Amino acid sequence: MDKKLKVLISGTGFAGQGHADAFRAVGAEVVGMVGRTPSVVKEVAEKMNIPYSGTNWQQALLDCQPDIVSIATPGGAHYEPIKQAIAFGCHVYSDKPLTDSAETAMELYELAKAKNVKTAFASSFRYMPCVIHAKQLVASGAIGEPVEAEFISHFNLERDIPFGWSHRKRRWWRSFEQQFYPHDVHCHLGYWRKNTLDNRRGT
Repeated sequence: MDKKLKVLISGTGFAGQGHADAFRAVGAEVVGMVGRTPSVVKEVAEKMNIPYSGTNWQQALLDCQPDIVSIATPGGAHYEPIKQAIAFGCHVYSDKPLTDSAETAMELYELAKAKNVKTAFASSFRYMPCVIHAKQLVASGAIGEPVEAEFISHFNLERDIPFGWSHRKRRWWRSFEQQFYPHDVHCHLGYWRKNTLDNRRGT
């Protein structure tokens, strides 16, 4: 029997819990979870039968020796944990956005290449039936060659969603920008990657 891949989760909210369920569903072993608040991460880890919980990411990397890290925190908190995990030799699965700037995202990309670790980026809206259908229409030529697209995010806050960034008026717009714009960009790339302007390179 093949050895199970070991996964360490960063984040205790609904995203982190969802990542844990998803990795278990494909046969991986979730060995630990890290969060900011000791009582919260302990409670969530116990509820999900995750053996290790803590608040120190670097210590968790040493203690858990994961093959994969799963980053499930808001986008502004991704850079350092991912950089540390890559240095440790872990493959990285990151929720969107990867980081909060193109420069740091490119830095992580280059570090991952140099370390020969695999990376994956979560953007679940890209796989919704309506988006897949639109992609098929473009690919088949049924609607011609698109020259412009408009993406609209309808934000309906679920009744039972845990308290977090979406409830904080002071940080709402910045958080909304980080959490929803990447979905729109990724859907766009799914349709027209070959014709997308690369502003970073000026082409």
